[in-house]
Amino acid sequence: MDNQQVGLSRPTSETKQGKVEGLMDNKYSPVCKQINLSKETIEFIVGTMFGDGHLSKISKNARIQLTHGDPQKFYIDHKADILKEICPNGVKTKLIFDKRNNKKYISHTLCSYNNRQLTELYQIFYPYKKKKITSKALDLLTDKGLAYFYMDDGGLGKYRFPNGRVAVDLYLNTYWTDEEHEIFIDFIFKKYEILFKKVKNKGKYRLRIGKKEAPKFIKIVQPYILENFKYKIDLL
Repeated sequence: MDNQQVGLSRPTSETKQGKVEGLMDNKYSPVCKQINLSKETIEFIVGTMFGDGHLSKISKNARIQLTHGDPQKFYIDHKADILKEICPNGVKTKLIFDKRNNKKYISHTLCSYNNRQLTELYQIFYPYKKKKITSKALDLLTDKGLAYFYMDDGGLGKYRFPNGRVAVDLYLNTYWTDEEHEIFIDFIFKKYEILFKKVKNKGKYRLRIGKKEAPKFIKIVQPYILENFKYKIDLL
């Protein structure tokens, strides 16, 4: 099934909410014979694919897998509720032994059934069987999706100087290639007029905005931020 069949190449109304309609509109194509995912579910999946999400395809169709540690059990339970139609088995918990430090960790994993709409997303996010951030993927990123990306891989740092001045760093732990960073920076600036900068961290690069741009970003994602992640949008 090519992209045109699911409406990915056909004209869509481009708004700040992105272009996700073609992926879930059975009016144009029988996208998913098992479960027809809602627009809201696809917005979430797209957002988390920029963050912690992983799609795999070992048969005709793809599936999504999400994993979080025990401190974020609430978060994977939230994701399980969103994906309950394609993840009827719920969250699986297991004990992981890390040989590097001889410690045990609790891991929570959510894995879906195979789904044709997930296959369409797999083709977008894994054009060469390896996850890659492209303009085509960014075209599907909505405000809600951006919020889930931020909850997955973002953070807020605040530093108060002796004179009372407060410095703010809002960052996305991307660690992508230079090309992927540039595509994302350009996309966010054109869509929201927010200018991220690439900064070095632990030998790799992530994205950062400061006190001037952070309030604009937070205003966009705030309606979708979970209560447990409110500290990520607290500028005070």
